[in-house]
Amino acid sequence: STEMTALTRASYVLLASGLLFAVEAVFAPELLRMFYDLVASGGTTTVMSPAARLGAALFGALTFGWGVTLRQIGGGDSVIKAARTGIIAWCVVDSAASMALGYAWNTVSNLGFVLVLLLLLRVPRRA
Repeated sequence: STEMTALTRASYVLLASGLLFAVEAVFAPELLRMFYDLVASGGTTTVMSPAARLGAALFGALTFGWGVTLRQIGGGDSVIKAARTGIIAWCVVDSAASMALGYAWNTVSNLGFVLVLLLLLRVPRRA
């Protein structure tokens, strides 16, 4: 349907931009800094501190997870299945970037958060 096609197109933008932010934060912080400086107002210069890089990576991971969710829905999966898949995708990208940037502790909180969310998204099976 037209709605599914629109969701799929939007998902690709979210998937690509999310991965771009996460990868730049980990591997190309100067490229990310140049982007931030382009959109900054008043001549603000961005300092790519470890915390700023982590923030960009986490933003990228969330955006990627959102893209996965929309892609699943656009592909006809149930909303619950799409949400589960998107949450797991977010966790993988977020945790990998966190570890690469020296914030491995964040992986522990991610796993706890994912566990809670997946438990909340359980749907009882019909007998």
